[in-house]
Amino acid sequence: MRFILAAVAFVASVIMLIVGGVQYSQAANVSEVTAVGTADSTAPITVISHDILASRAGTQSMELTGDGEIFVAVGRTDDVTAWVGDALHNTVTLGETADSSNGHTTDLTFTETGTEATVPSPAGNDLWFEEHTGEGSLSLDLVVSPGYSVLIASDGTAPAPSTIEISWPFGGYAPMVGPLLTAGLILLVLALALLAWALLHRRRVKREDALAAKRDGAKAAAIGTEADAQGADAQGTSVGPWSPVPWVDSVAAAEPEPAAPVAETETESAPSIAPTEATPAAAAPEERPESRPEAFAPPVTPVAPVTEPEPEPEPASTPVNEASPFAPPVGGASTAEPAVEAEPVIASEPEPASDSDAVTELEPVAQPETAVAEPQPVTADDSSENSPKPQATAAEATSESSPESGEAEEESKWRRPRGRNRSSAPKRQFFVAPLMVVASLTLAGCAPQYWPTEWTNTEIAPTGTPTSTVEAALIEEGAMPPTLNEAQLEQVIADAAALAAEADAALDASILEPRFTADALQNRTAVYKAKTADDSLSGPVPFPTGDIVYAVPEATDSWPRVVFAVVNPGEDAGEGASPAAVMLVQEDPRANFKVASLTELAAGVALPEAAPVSVGAPSIANLEGDLVLAPDQLAAAYADIIAKGDASEYAALFDPNNDALRSQVNDAYRDGLSEELDPEVISISFAYAATGTEPIGITSIDGGAIVAVSIAETETLEAANDRALITVAGRTAALSGVETSETGFVRTYTDQLLFYVPSAETGGTIQFLGVSQSMTDAKEIEES
Repeated sequence: MRFILAAVAFVASVIMLIVGGVQYSQAANVSEVTAVGTADSTAPITVISHDILASRAGTQSMELTGDGEIFVAVGRTDDVTAWVGDALHNTVTLGETADSSNGHTTDLTFTETGTEATVPSPAGNDLWFEEHTGEGSLSLDLVVSPGYSVLIASDGTAPAPSTIEISWPFGGYAPMVGPLLTAGLILLVLALALLAWALLHRRRVKREDALAAKRDGAKAAAIGTEADAQGADAQGTSVGPWSPVPWVDSVAAAEPEPAAPVAETETESAPSIAPTEATPAAAAPEERPESRPEAFAPPVTPVAPVTEPEPEPEPASTPVNEASPFAPPVGGASTAEPAVEAEPVIASEPEPASDSDAVTELEPVAQPETAVAEPQPVTADDSSENSPKPQATAAEATSESSPESGEAEEESKWRRPRGRNRSSAPKRQFFVAPLMVVASLTLAGCAPQYWPTEWTNTEIAPTGTPTSTVEAALIEEGAMPPTLNEAQLEQVIADAAALAAEADAALDASILEPRFTADALQNRTAVYKAKTADDSLSGPVPFPTGDIVYAVPEATDSWPRVVFAVVNPGEDAGEGASPAAVMLVQEDPRANFKVASLTELAAGVALPEAAPVSVGAPSIANLEGDLVLAPDQLAAAYADIIAKGDASEYAALFDPNNDALRSQVNDAYRDGLSEELDPEVISISFAYAATGTEPIGITSIDGGAIVAVSIAETETLEAANDRALITVAGRTAALSGVETSETGFVRTYTDQLLFYVPSAETGGTIQFLGVSQSMTDAKEIEES
């Protein structure tokens, strides 16, 4: 039955392993899921939303085929949608299964919407996180996470590529592979264990049968010997008593020394050593060898001759040592040979279990073929100290010490010759099964697609996940993402620096237009104009090209957008150059970020703590609380302070420390300039006011804001009378184009300013952070 169970378990394990292996090989052949589609639309743009791209986890392999140039951009879904606007475009969605034979190929459907037939080229826009270009065909691998989309176009006028193929990795879903392989391994181990159990059982049965046969043979030999002895008695043959004592020397046997008479007691007598029916006396050979091996030479013990009593047969119930290795062979000794006589030796008897006398049963020893006198039984009192005691051998003592020693000795023949007995130890194969089960479960747990989803609680075809925990938190909370990341911001600053260097070299302000606007563009244009008119004048301050050390992008989904950054001066900057604070503004989705304000930070200023680039912060257009001074009042209030000094009503709101402009443009400056002029010929007046530039800024963590504004300083040089003649030089002459005037000149300085304005809740004074000043205009006063 054990062999049958082992065979059944083995066959079942083989079947499970084969079926599981076939399913595994079939699932392993499926390495990806593919979506393919072709559009016949003339739309210049195709949009693939994050719902399609992030529908499966892993890298998205994309193949695009079209006529001419191919452009691919990756950006936030809201940004892509805002850039497309009402343009004619195709929206891609997943269709039904196209190939039902494997279920791993789907089709793409295209939906055309929008009215704008052409759009500007999307290449180079700051909204894109990635840009890829090709000609005729394009292959690329993307990792587009939730919240991002792909925009595909040509040049904004030609139709977008028509054929799109998207592939996602797929590990193959075979939920029964794990259970089948694991169960197959368990059954295989169980089959091996059952086979080993069956073999061990068969061996044990054979050993028990051999032991039983040996015992039956010993019993048969004893019965045969008793029958021979009875036959010899019936024929009148004298059977001598059996003795375990080896034969003594022939001289000692011939001439024994007299021994003291043994007294008999009335109450107790020693048992007579006489042959039993089951133990016949060994036949004595006619001659004795002159010598024998020393290993069989026993010590000689002289025994006094005693009167030979009539042999009395042992009771039939006397036990026979059937398990003795010295039992006579089957059939017993030949009764035709004379009985062997030997001197009896009294062996020390074991402690009897009761007060009654016990007959000591001695085991036979091998008898040499030596003729000796017939042994005579000796009767002695056990209590007598003078009774001679026979010296028992070690084998005899062991045999007599335990009634079951013979059976134990017989069983020991079948045990291992050396080493400890492991028959009752646990078998090693029973430890193999749990180890293999644990190993199989561990290995299978690494591939959840090979287990039922109800067991693993894992998604077999998981969707894409955000690229960072910050983005995941923003998506989960519904918060606005930052407009630019670090890489995008670095690219914007690098582009602005490159354009500024090119424009500075060519003194061409038109080169700045893609990256400069507002006061930053106005100031640099004025410098170029003056430098062109008079080459001896100094050029603009080089745009910073060092590392970005402080950045706060706006977190919003609307426009315009603001980004603030602090950039260290480049290696080509002069000694003592300060870091520059840059305010970037993006007016609409299709426009790039442009430098709207560029100021040099004052010495010793400390910027407020701001949110990280990956999170962003609201701009001052989306302030949640009030500031100590509204941003649209900041420029006018500071201009009043420049004009009036400490007498201004706003003086208490501004901290004068580190205010480089106030210490430069003050009453002392104005008085000194007036003293240099002849009041009878020329008069000078000063005016300060906010420019028409809207304030821009970004909020800090404490609720305050970093705000960039600008003011205009106007200096009017007017002739005192109609006979006066005013002559100017430098930038005034270069910008006005006139060196001498009878009426006078008006020159304007534009000051770009940067402040930190605390929140009304926390309170505090407004901190001056930086300034950038230049003459932006000069003209002759027209005659009235």
